[in-house]
Parts: sequence; structure tokens; C-alpha cells
Amino acid sequence: MKKRVIVTVLMASMLVGCKTASKEEAAIEPEVVSVEEKTEEVDEAEEREDEGVETEESWREAYYDYLTTNEDVAPDETGNHGLQVTMIYLDDDDVPELFIDTGFEAGGEIIATYYDGEVVSYNFPRLGSQYIERSGLVYTNTGHMDYYRLTITKLEDGEFREIGVGLAYLSDADREHMIADENYPYILTYEWEDELVSEEQFNANVAEIYDMEQSVYPEEYVPYDEFLKGLRKEKLEEANY
Repeated sequence: MKKRVIVTVLMASMLVGCKTASKEEAAIEPEVVSVEEKTEEVDEAEEREDEGVETEESWREAYYDYLTTNEDVAPDETGNHGLQVTMIYLDDDDVPELFIDTGFEAGGEIIATYYDGEVVSYNFPRLGSQYIERSGLVYTNTGHMDYYRLTITKLEDGEFREIGVGLAYLSDADREHMIADENYPYILTYEWEDELVSEEQFNANVAEIYDMEQSVYPEEYVPYDEFLKGLRKEKLEEANY
């Protein structure tokens, strides 16, 4: 009976010793990265790099097709074309937008964005729209002749939508007063989302959704033909865009 107890104790001691040794060996054993794992990491990095190049090539090609085939921007049969184009970062991704100046008030301005493999464009009335970089926001207050429609438009997920609409105008009553009395002040009537508001409230409504201090106009326009050549170059930096 005593022999059995001794044998059992010895076997238990040996097992504990083996477990302890295994833990110690595991603690000092260096981490081994297999060749297969390392190769997979390199392949994934190269894939990400290739995807970036492919994306740039994709949107450049899509913009080229848009500029040469879309009826709003492609040259007409006479060949006359006064368009100027620049690139801006309107929404918050790495693909720039096209900002197109048609060259005449009736044609207005156009912003085109590349989203989900397609080019989506939006026409802004007249000339003089502003934007806040990487916010998606465009401010358009380009009215004339005593009628000033203001819109704040947002580009998000490839869609342009108006998020604020205001109007300032000379009413018929005030116009008649001005005609009858040369000293009558020039007074505009203000509306926001089709409701009459004061000038102060009108400006406050704008400030709630658009920071004029961050607002900028597009710069560095390039003539249409030169811009197309730039899209075909291997790097946009070579075209100074």
C-alpha cells in the first residue's frame, strides 16, 4: 500500500515538473512568423497601394468622359467653348470634385463629384458660389435686380441636396414707394423656407448651418482643353492641380 502511494506521488511530481518546464520554455521562446504570413502581409499592402492607384485612374478617366460627352459641358458643333475648370475638395474624402465655370451667367456653375463609380453633377445658378472645404457645403447667393435667392447645398454620399433656402427681395409696395419718393429707403423683404422673417433672423438662420468666415471661392481655374490634357497625365501634380 505504501509503495502505491509513493509511486503515485512521484508521477504527480513528474507531471507538475513537466508543466512548469513547458511554461518556462514558452515564456522565453521567441515569436516565429512564418514565410506564408509575411508574404500575406506584403501582398495586402501591395493590394492597398494598387487600389489607391486604380481609384485615382478611375475618377480621372470618369471625369474625362464626363467633360467630353456631357451635353452641359462638352463643346458644341461650333467648337466654341469658354469653360474653365478647377479641382476642389468639397466632401471629406480623397477624391477631388470638379468645379466648372461655364463662362456666362445663364450657364452658371457646375460641381461634379465621383461617387461609387459614377460622376454626379449639380448646376448652381449664375456665377459666384462659395464653399467650405471638406464640409460638403456650398453657399450660393447670386441673385440680381432686387431678387436674391440664397441656397445652402450639401454634398453627401454622392448626392447634392438643399439644406437651407432663403430669399431677399424688393416688394412691390416698397418699389412703388421708391418711385413716388426718391428719399424712400431701399428695404428688402426677407423669407426663410417660405416664411417671412427679419433680416437679423435671416442672417442667424444662415449662420446656423454655414460659417461665412471659412467660406472660399474656387481658385486656379484652367481652360477646358488644358484641363483635359492634365487629366491624361500620369500625375496631377504635373498639371499643377
